[in-house]
Amino acid sequence: MATYESDGFQSIEILIENNYGSAPSQAELGQWANTAGLQTVPVLNDGSYTNWVQYEKDFYIPTTVFIGPDMTVLSVDEGISNPGYFIP
Repeated sequence: MATYESDGFQSIEILIENNYGSAPSQAELGQWANTAGLQTVPVLNDGSYTNWVQYEKDFYIPTTVFIGPDMTVLSVDEGISNPGYFIP
């Protein structure tokens, strides 16, 4: 996704559970980031499901959500994985 950083694209990763079905700890978030090579991507915890339920449509993972710079939801689980789709 670094290809689109100059266009203002920012990726985040949100984890809702660890391997045991509990909210992930800070250490687990860091481990996930390291394992997945997400050194420049914030990895956040939503173990309370506060935000997940607002953006989950098909109840499968991963859920991919694109939000525009004006905070408009552009796409939720529509099979789009390339942020370049939204760049004019």
